[in-house]
Amino acid sequence: MSPVCDSPLGMFVLGTWAVQGFVFICLIYAASGISNECALDEEKSYAQAFVGVMFLFVFIHCAFALFIQRKFVREIEKADDNRQISEIAWEILKTDVPSCLYIFFSIAAFFFAIEGWESASANRCSHTEYVDGTLSTTSAVKTGFGAVAALSILYIMLLPFYAACFVCGKITSDTVYTVKKQAHEAKATATDVITIGCKSVVPTGPADTATTQPEETVATETAVTEP
Repeated sequence: MSPVCDSPLGMFVLGTWAVQGFVFICLIYAASGISNECALDEEKSYAQAFVGVMFLFVFIHCAFALFIQRKFVREIEKADDNRQISEIAWEILKTDVPSCLYIFFSIAAFFFAIEGWESASANRCSHTEYVDGTLSTTSAVKTGFGAVAALSILYIMLLPFYAACFVCGKITSDTVYTVKKQAHEAKATATDVITIGCKSVVPTGPADTATTQPEETVATETAVTEP
């Protein structure tokens, strides 16, 4: 996790993974009720398709977050030290083909999530049974669909605002030199911790000699004083 946290866009990557992790959990919850709650084949087929597509979207979001960070780090290493990293981010968004494709993908994912929200409110998937003499109704599909759609819509709505603030230099005003310096200091700190840890387990010879010598002296003096 250290290369992700200590690099630019680290919070973006971790935030993306956290949100998509919640989406993943909600998808599992929704999928757990499809077979019992969706009585109509049409609703069951749509629910399975929605869950499958959203699983794919979760993977794409997480993979792209890591990809764009690694791309960003590589471009920083090649850039001039006085250049603003926000300028490099803007160049990537303008010229990098995967980044451009991800923008169109995000738009499609946004409308697909809206479709899932409408489906969650319209479908009749539910399961009713008596539990301890009480009528109980479960609706994991509806609840899961709603949570997945809400989180996905919120994430895609916040994504362009974060990108715009980053490119405009409002989130960070660091230069390439500052980022390289911070990375070097983080790496040096990690090396120092490892070195200290290794030294702590290495036995120290002089200390052992100093510790055992008084015992030998006491033993010698006792032997001399005996009659």
